[in-house]
Amino acid sequence: MNFIYSDTRTIIEKKIINAAIRNTWTVSDIFNEEKDFVSSYKSESERLKWASILVSLAFGENTAFHGFGSRIADADDISTKSWLCAHLLDEAKHTEGFSKLLDYLYPSNKQHHSKLFHSKDVLLFYGYTHRCDSIVKWLLCTQIAEVFGRYCYKSLHSSLQDDVIAEKFLKNIIFDEARHIAYINALIKTKQEKMDATTWSKNIKPFIEKMIPLGRNMFEARKKGNNYYALKHLDIDVTGFCNLAEVELRNKFLD
Repeated sequence: MNFIYSDTRTIIEKKIINAAIRNTWTVSDIFNEEKDFVSSYKSESERLKWASILVSLAFGENTAFHGFGSRIADADDISTKSWLCAHLLDEAKHTEGFSKLLDYLYPSNKQHHSKLFHSKDVLLFYGYTHRCDSIVKWLLCTQIAEVFGRYCYKSLHSSLQDDVIAEKFLKNIIFDEARHIAYINALIKTKQEKMDATTWSKNIKPFIEKMIPLGRNMFEARKKGNNYYALKHLDIDVTGFCNLAEVELRNKFLD
């Protein structure tokens, strides 16, 4: 096992990771643990119409949190290892925060959020991610989920601004997601530069082509699905934000 690593991080990568380390928002900044908050924004029955997408996002954050440990061990450079450690802490914070948010929005299902989870497409995407046979493919899956997720979070943030707690929580996650996307993009580009063009073209690009539609399906499945209708209840243009996410990913990795 290596215990000495060359620091190959660029200046931009160092700035991003330093910003991540300095980021000090905590779950208790948003959810006062001494109080049992319940949202007064609409009724709980009305809020249940959006439950599936919020629980799907919570599932994604939790799955990423649990998946990072082995990938940190697999990484063979200090930039990847150090970033994944910082990213892991964000995923832990997001997972904890979503548990609080779901209790706050759905008190009748407190600590039983899995009852609200009905997305086979989310399970399918993260199943592929879990089985990735290289850290490059795993980083690409993570990036696909992050990009689609950021557009979804931005749309949710705009729609839920009348709920002070949900608005603050989602705003903090959006800032985190921006850093995640920037750093993972840098890692992937570095690994691509070290890979011969034939391997990238014949092995990696087809994998990206397969995973982008699966990432999109988490929000806009071929038969629309629960998450699509949950977002539509919030007057969110699901096709619109999925198109933007797909264009961004294709521009980064396929064009």
